[in-house]
Amino acid sequence: MADNRATLTLFNTEPDMREAFRGPLRRVDLGMQDLRANESPVEGHEDYMAHRTRDASFEEVLHMVHDYGIKPALPQMQLDLIRITDAAMERGLWQGRQDDLENEPNEYVAAIYDNYLDLWTVPPTVYEGRPIETGRIPDGTSHFGIYGARGRAGLRNFDPEGLAILQEFFPPFLTYTPELPPEFTGAFSLQFDPDLRYTAKSQHLKDVTLTGDNNAGLIGNDWDNIFLGNAGDNMLRGNGGKDLLDGSAGIDTAIYAGNMADYEVIRDGNITRVIDKRAARDGADLLLNMERIAFADQVIDLRQRYRRLRINFDQ
Repeated sequence: MADNRATLTLFNTEPDMREAFRGPLRRVDLGMQDLRANESPVEGHEDYMAHRTRDASFEEVLHMVHDYGIKPALPQMQLDLIRITDAAMERGLWQGRQDDLENEPNEYVAAIYDNYLDLWTVPPTVYEGRPIETGRIPDGTSHFGIYGARGRAGLRNFDPEGLAILQEFFPPFLTYTPELPPEFTGAFSLQFDPDLRYTAKSQHLKDVTLTGDNNAGLIGNDWDNIFLGNAGDNMLRGNGGKDLLDGSAGIDTAIYAGNMADYEVIRDGNITRVIDKRAARDGADLLLNMERIAFADQVIDLRQRYRRLRINFDQ
């Protein structure tokens, strides 16, 4: 990709992009892929939490990798992608553009990855700043009906070959660590909840960092989560897996589902280990900079040798 001078260009809107490419930018000798701010919602912001806009950054970055990395460096992989794209088009699973067949593997593989991340499982309502009309995304499909599968479950049911190739290169979770904006309050969950639209996609995150000094909380999933708190009072719940919960500054609380007797709590200086004796529930966590542990039946203060407290969790 470096040899091909692969470059991601970020613009606010599509008109801004077109204006830039009408000028000197079109003469720059770079392998460019564009992305717009109005198609890239950020974790913790209002658009992301309401799941209005489908995040196109995964698609566009993958296009850049495909064009300037896979095609020149991995010709056999490109042939495999052409093969599965042709098969998907023959089945009617992928409604490709017949006038641009050379580019179809790029679009098809990116659509698979979009659905692997469940970006269409809950249909978005806005596209590049414009409302999506009712019926524009037919049931069970994604990409406005171009792809006949929706979500990771849809891939398993309707496109197992595409899913299998994707899983050769991508882990089952996202490996970057989003930093929530300083103004974020409330709880950010990585556990799927049908009542919270954004969790269809946030369930594939593993690590999250809070910023600023607002009181906020994080709720984990079954991956080995790494949570970093901010300067406010944080409530961190890892759920399953081997989680690292670092409260940072503030008066921070680690939350567990069971009674205290169900856990082994081990103190070693400023480090606390909490091990759930019951299988398939809270796992085994490492706590740093954590002042309190809230069990179902009591809250203990780690600063005062397990002194019991009463906390109002509605605050």
